[in-house]
Amino acid sequence: MKKDIQDRDDIIKLVDAFYEKVKVDPTIGHIFTDVAHVNWDSHLPRMYDFWENILFCTGNFDGNPMMTHKSLNKKTPMDFTHFNRWNTIFNKSVD
Repeated sequence: MKKDIQDRDDIIKLVDAFYEKVKVDPTIGHIFTDVAHVNWDSHLPRMYDFWENILFCTGNFDGNPMMTHKSLNKKTPMDFTHFNRWNTIFNKSVD
């Protein structure tokens, strides 16, 4: 039986599992590695904070993800193929 996400430790497991798949994904991996040049040491803790705030309303995330993604889209246009792939990987990671 699957269990619900209970706390930050569960969020860390989810986010880490998700990005391990994303980094090597042939459809979207290059966006993170070659276009955005993600610094994983700083990005992952921000994602932990983001999802912890989304799920538990902690108020510990300060940022504007929409503006970040709009800026990234100017560097490399993203479409439904990319979004659908992101969703597929995320849902598999959650499950």
